[in-house]
Amino acid sequence: MQSDQLDARYLNAKENVSLLRAQVEQAALDITFTGKSTTASINAAEAAVKAARAQLEKTRAVLEKTRRDFERYSSLFQEQLVSVSDFDRVRMNHETSLADVNAAEKELKRAEANLEAALAAKDIVNIKRRQLQGAEANYRASVARMQEVYADLQETKIYAPADGTILSRPVEVGEIVNPGTPLYVMVDMDKLYLKVYIPEPDIGEIRLGNEVRVFVDAFPDKPFKGNITKIYGQAEFTPKAVETREERVKLVFGVEVSVENSEGLLKPGMPGDAVIRWKEGTPWIRP
Repeated sequence: MQSDQLDARYLNAKENVSLLRAQVEQAALDITFTGKSTTASINAAEAAVKAARAQLEKTRAVLEKTRRDFERYSSLFQEQLVSVSDFDRVRMNHETSLADVNAAEKELKRAEANLEAALAAKDIVNIKRRQLQGAEANYRASVARMQEVYADLQETKIYAPADGTILSRPVEVGEIVNPGTPLYVMVDMDKLYLKVYIPEPDIGEIRLGNEVRVFVDAFPDKPFKGNITKIYGQAEFTPKAVETREERVKLVFGVEVSVENSEGLLKPGMPGDAVIRWKEGTPWIRP
């Protein structure tokens, strides 16, 4: 699969993850709000039921008193021991208290119905919790799919083992390459080195860390600082490409000189001369 197709799939998967994460967050907030609202409704409904029951008990107590008064005044009225107005007043009180009881009973039933509805809202909270669990499962699955696509996408990318500058690309886009085939030739411009050859009789004077000054034709008056960082352990004949004043049949040892290139002036492949300070006082004179 082409990388642009994987890019599109990864972008889609990433957007889906964001969408499902938002749904999870919204569902969690909804549960929190619903739970608090339900708890408040239940508390209010329970308080209303308690108040309604107290009111009913109060009206029943009043009704019992007015009932006794009404029965007593009825007997007295029949015996013509109380006036009509007194009897009507007692009768009216009894009827009023009876109506109050009926109203209190209705209010209690209404409060109990509200409490039952508030308690039923707990089921809604449980349903929302299950919905949240489903949303979380979908979110986890979407994250797994995104990570899978991302892993496939990473397989289409090439990463250099270190920072550097690309010098050439031996292969073209679309070519099939075997494992280990070089894809790019690159170099770290901050870690350039110059390979020099020391005649075998002089190699004993050379030590790792010796100071070096490197001269190149492009900047003849600018010496570059360096240090010896590697001394080859096996002698070889002087390479034909190296011009020396010595006879070419003599043996030499390869020495690598790490050169400071903070300004980026030196380029790979530049020929150069090196002056090695193997003892104090050696002048930095280009050969």
